[in-house]
Amino acid sequence: LVQGEQVGFVAAPLLHKLRGPGLSNAVEVGPNPLPHVVRRSDGEATDEDVEDVATLAVTLAPNAISREERTRVVGALVDALVADSELLLSRGAAEDEVAFVPRAKLRDELQDVRALGAPLNDAPLLR
Repeated sequence: LVQGEQVGFVAAPLLHKLRGPGLSNAVEVGPNPLPHVVRRSDGEATDEDVEDVATLAVTLAPNAISREERTRVVGALVDALVADSELLLSRGAAEDEVAFVPRAKLRDELQDVRALGAPLNDAPLLR
């Protein structure tokens, strides 16, 4: 979520990572205020994972007060997740065990982020 609007989905392994310590300025994991939204399963999720993904939501940059600040905070979060992925891979983790953000998945392009289903002429929540 960004400013209470759903902008995407989160896989259970990443949700568990985001619940860890030290990320309170970048994310907040709490009850899902949008229970009507259907979430996808990755096929290997446990019952606990499915329940977490269905009942919890990740709010990006919960303390940011402007779009520019939200964008900077989320950019720093992505950089940290990439670094974490690279560290895990350097320690021998298999690529399919790294559930975060491998550098190869980044497109290095700017994208406006809007609420799911929002028209393209709506102001973006992130840039």
